[in-house]
Amino acid sequence: MAKASIKTNVKKCRKYRNKMEQDPKCQEQMREKNRNRMQKTRRKHQTVEQLEHTRKLARERQQVYDARKRQERQGVAAKGTAREKVEKKREKWRQASQNYRDGITAQKKRRVKEKIMSQKYKKKEAKMAAEVAKVEKAVQAQAAFQQSGCPYPTQGAYKRAVSRMKAKFKTQGAKLAHLFKGVVKYSDLKTRKALKVLNVSYSTPDKTPDPVETLRHHVGSLSKKRDVNTLKHKRRLAQAFKDCGEIEKVGINKRFSLTLGEHSPYKRRGIGFQTAITDFFHKNSCPDPCKSTKKRQLTKSVKELHKKYTAETEATVSLRTFHRHKPANVSSVKKLKFRQCLCEICLNPKLKLTRLNRFLSEKCDSVRDLLDESVCLFEVFPALMCVDRKCCKCGPERVRERFVKDLGEKMKKRVSWSKWEQVKKGKSSRMEKVRKEGTVEACLHELLQELGPLCRHLFNAEWQRKQLQSLKAKLPEGWAIVTCDFAANFLCKFQDEPQSAHWGYSQVTLFPAVAFFKCPGSDCQELRRDTLIFLSDDLKHDAHFAQACVQQVLQHLSSVLPDLKKVILVSDGCSAQFKSKLPFLYLSHTVVPGYSDVSIEKVFFGSRHGKNDSDWCGGAVKRSVTQDIVAGRVTVTNARDMFRYCCKTLSQSPSTDGLCGHKSQKFFLIEEHQISRKMKSAFLSTVQGTHKLHHLRAMAPGVLATRQLSCFCEHCMAGEYDDCLSSDHVDQWKIVKMKNPGPGSFLLEMNPTLPHEKGDETLVTSSSEDESDEESHVIPDSDSEEESAIISSSESDLGVEEECVIVKAESMSVEEESDRVVEEESDGVEDTSAGLEEHEDNKTFFRKLSTELTSCASFSEVQEKARFWQQHAEDIKIPDSFNENPALGCRIDSQAANLLPSDLQGRCFPLSVYGDGNCFFRALSLLLYGTQDHHQEMRVRVVMAMALNPKLFLDGNNWRREFHNVTGEENIKVAVMTSAEPASSSPFEDEVMAMRKNGTYAGLWEFFAASHVLKRPIQSVFPPLGWDIYRLHCHRIIKAPCCKSSSKLIIMWTSLRDVINEEHWTPNHFVPLVPRFQ
Repeated sequence: MAKASIKTNVKKCRKYRNKMEQDPKCQEQMREKNRNRMQKTRRKHQTVEQLEHTRKLARERQQVYDARKRQERQGVAAKGTAREKVEKKREKWRQASQNYRDGITAQKKRRVKEKIMSQKYKKKEAKMAAEVAKVEKAVQAQAAFQQSGCPYPTQGAYKRAVSRMKAKFKTQGAKLAHLFKGVVKYSDLKTRKALKVLNVSYSTPDKTPDPVETLRHHVGSLSKKRDVNTLKHKRRLAQAFKDCGEIEKVGINKRFSLTLGEHSPYKRRGIGFQTAITDFFHKNSCPDPCKSTKKRQLTKSVKELHKKYTAETEATVSLRTFHRHKPANVSSVKKLKFRQCLCEICLNPKLKLTRLNRFLSEKCDSVRDLLDESVCLFEVFPALMCVDRKCCKCGPERVRERFVKDLGEKMKKRVSWSKWEQVKKGKSSRMEKVRKEGTVEACLHELLQELGPLCRHLFNAEWQRKQLQSLKAKLPEGWAIVTCDFAANFLCKFQDEPQSAHWGYSQVTLFPAVAFFKCPGSDCQELRRDTLIFLSDDLKHDAHFAQACVQQVLQHLSSVLPDLKKVILVSDGCSAQFKSKLPFLYLSHTVVPGYSDVSIEKVFFGSRHGKNDSDWCGGAVKRSVTQDIVAGRVTVTNARDMFRYCCKTLSQSPSTDGLCGHKSQKFFLIEEHQISRKMKSAFLSTVQGTHKLHHLRAMAPGVLATRQLSCFCEHCMAGEYDDCLSSDHVDQWKIVKMKNPGPGSFLLEMNPTLPHEKGDETLVTSSSEDESDEESHVIPDSDSEEESAIISSSESDLGVEEECVIVKAESMSVEEESDRVVEEESDGVEDTSAGLEEHEDNKTFFRKLSTELTSCASFSEVQEKARFWQQHAEDIKIPDSFNENPALGCRIDSQAANLLPSDLQGRCFPLSVYGDGNCFFRALSLLLYGTQDHHQEMRVRVVMAMALNPKLFLDGNNWRREFHNVTGEENIKVAVMTSAEPASSSPFEDEVMAMRKNGTYAGLWEFFAASHVLKRPIQSVFPPLGWDIYRLHCHRIIKAPCCKSSSKLIIMWTSLRDVINEEHWTPNHFVPLVPRFQ
């Protein structure tokens, strides 16, 4: 084939040269064309040295030419004019004129003078007429100039402005003309309109397209296509231009023209060639499981498949041609991606169905088709009876009948399949993909077992997502939706890092939150999106971190939404962060800063289907920062570095230039000390059916309303839950009470029938006649060892003269309590304590007063605030004795009971309070009100007393005691308060300023202030541990000068830590002590 082509080309070239020799004119044109082409080629490929040599030769030739021209001009004499000759002619003319004037008569002279005067007069009149005409012309021109609309006052001013502008242009001629053309062309819109009024405009001259160039462009576009119709069209064009001898001008090469003849030297491939390659690509590819379309992905590279194709078919095809025939719906190996973070509940049935499809004659496309087949007919969502597999008309048996009918005898064949399950590795377990083998019947049986719970699983996921989508579409004003979740930690990598730094990357925690709400701008109904991203060096992804971020989100919403009414928090169902008893407790206590009536609700996505808007936000931020690190624009070593850079480059303001903006992005830095982890969940009862709950509503501290599914229909959004449009699928709200946590113990709920955790300490309640009831909790019999270790038989054995406050509690019968609970549930929200309504207004007052005191910048401001609110606070009476609430039950702090001094063991017992820094004030609240909820009131009263009476607390006589051998490292507060001389006020003022803040630990000053406020003595009990100097100062009775009551409160210093070394033991907690009651 190659030799035949060479002979054909030789003959063709020889024939072409003979034809050109017969036509001299055409031959000369071709030679001229070749000379110009070769000249351009030589110039194009010349080096710098060759160009310099060519220019040097040109300069030398020019010098020779100039010398020759100068030599030719030397033989011609130049013509000149003599000055003397001209002067002689002028002298001759002057003499002739003088002789003429001397020879004429006087009359002649007069006539000549009259003629001259007449001529001068005529010239003067003509000049005056010209000046008048000039003035009239100028007036007319000025009038016409003013009518033209020119902004300049006069035409002269306009000409001077033009002259100044022209003087600035230092060019003339063509350059100046092009400059004016450019000014007109690139002027702004207003200038163009003004120029158009003056009939000055720029327009591109019409260019008549060259038909040959148009055809060349069209043929070039056809050469990029490979379909059959385009190839036929190109062949028709080539045949037409070949007949007229103009085939090369339109851009069709000679090689393509050879294929037009009947005896073409090239062998054409049939249509089956392309079909064979396409089928081969489909055979060696698999469908993309993430796409619903007919997308497929290759299992090997195109180069490997080309070798395999040529080896199997023995066909001669180039790699380029093979790759060109790859179908468009087949992707290369380079586009394969990891499919991660999938739901194993949905993935396991899919793996089994893939294996079973190999034996089925009628393939099943997806697990979704099997689920639809296993339930009754439905429009949008199936009935709950079908979803829960309680319907007698449907179920997985439908699928089984279909498979058995199709498989037949294949049910006994062996097959292997994969399954994701927990595999135990030593003491831990992890999710792994396990390969199993068995018969087709065993695989089908396992598939049918998984289809049962899968129906409810997917139903919950789709229902929740659809409800949230509908809520977002019709979000009312004042409502806000917040989706939040933890993102994967950001690795602080470096550009140009050493090898040893690869294994020691520091990490940054990201917590993105995306808030949606109606734009607060006037007359704007668009949905605004605020992205809040929290960064921290704290790597504990727990509920405490999430709560700290949620509080910041709520504070942001309160600042941007003046009419905030409801906040809906949306997240996945991670138990460690959002869906367990501790996050539920946080939810019940969550409030929006500055608002008292904002409803807080929590909505969960379906299990393992919680991908939301916050997920891609974290990925986008990490990708942007990583790109800047690679580019060398930033170095990130910790959360603070990342926070500063993100605030500088990635922050976005919601509005610019006074316009209404609907997107913003803001970053927050969460320090470790801002996250409080004092609240524990070890002694909280798990909410029954937590994994089934997808909607929670905060009712009161410790009280939640729960729903298994969400509903945002018109009635539910209006609070009319009984008229819910989705009542066929959504259940009614249920009120759930949670237990109030404490360090090692917690207060019981009012309902004594609720189950309690095992291993709890003895419950302190009064005895009742129904002690035999298993549901009621009473004190053990007096013969038991626990009672003998804690409770004494007599109150007089306490060894204290003053009468002590005694805690009493009575149990409630199961029948009475159940009736009360049903009654309260029918009304709506239950109260958490009997005195909640009575003290709600007072608690609100002291909470606001605490906020005002905390906002004070100096001690003097605190004093002013205290004086202003002193009378109002005194009007709110403090109970004179313990409020005997018959429904109260308290737990004993077992750790504090072990630390009781020997003289108090068996005579009194410590009650447990929550250790959050407010334990001293919680102990006072528990002794006075029977509940810990008034701790903020106690703190505010103590701070006001200390601020208003500084001299009383700094008087050393009030603290004087007999000390012997006081040495060692004494506490500075004790040293100041026990001094005989008046002490400095600086430490005291610092103590008052610190005590304003919630969570600040109390000391002896606070004991004295509490005695002053309550007007009764307080006994401070210090365990026989630690340094003796502490016990010497703290184990005492503190009595303020204003004490009137004889009853005494007892508060004990204790610790939440285990006692390891008795010599170095230090207290960090307070508990109230009460004697046993009769």
